[in-house]
Amino acid sequence: MLNGSNYFRVKIAYSLLLNKPIEIRGIRENSINPGLTEYEISFLKLIEKITNGTKIEISKTGTMMKFSPGVITNNYGDDFEFECHNSRCLTYYLEGIVPIAMYGKESLNCTLYGVTNDNTDISVDTFKSVTCGLLQKLVIGDTISLDIKKRGIYPIGGGMVKFKCPIVTFLNHFDWIEEGKVKRIRGMAY
Repeated sequence: MLNGSNYFRVKIAYSLLLNKPIEIRGIRENSINPGLTEYEISFLKLIEKITNGTKIEISKTGTMMKFSPGVITNNYGDDFEFECHNSRCLTYYLEGIVPIAMYGKESLNCTLYGVTNDNTDISVDTFKSVTCGLLQKLVIGDTISLDIKKRGIYPIGGGMVKFKCPIVTFLNHFDWIEEGKVKRIRGMAY
C-alpha cells in the first residue's frame, strides 16, 4: 500500500514493470480538491491504451486507487491517437510512458494531442533534444523519434506530436568520459 500522489507516474511504471498490483491511498485527501486530478486520470487512460488486461479501480472520492498491471503491448505496434488533458504538457505523458514502452512487446507508435509548451513541465523541444538523445544511446538498430507537427499552448492546447519508441532488447553500455567540443549554441523560443 502506497500513500499520496507524489511520484504517481513512477508508481504506475514500477507496478507495470514488476508486474505487481498496487494500492494508493490518501491521494490529496486534505486538499481543497481531493482525489486524482484530470491529468492523472488521462495518464491512466493512456496506460490502458498501451497495455492489455490492466485493471484500475478508483474510489468515489478519488482518494484511493487500486491498480492491477497488465501486459505492456504498446497497442501491438499499431499507430494510435490520444488526446491528453490540457492542464499538463505532453511531456508529462511522454516521461511517464517511455520507461514502460521500452519494455513492451512491440514498438510504440503514437500521436499525442494537447499542450506542447507550458510553465509546469519541460517543453517537447527539450524532451526531443535531451531525453530522446539520451535514450537513443540505449537503443540498438532502431531510432527513437519525436516529430512536433503542431504547437499548442495552455489552456487551449491543439498541439500534435508523433512519437516512436522502439523496444529495448539489449541494454548497450556507453560512457561519457569524452566531453567533445562545443560546436554551436542554439536555443528555442516559443
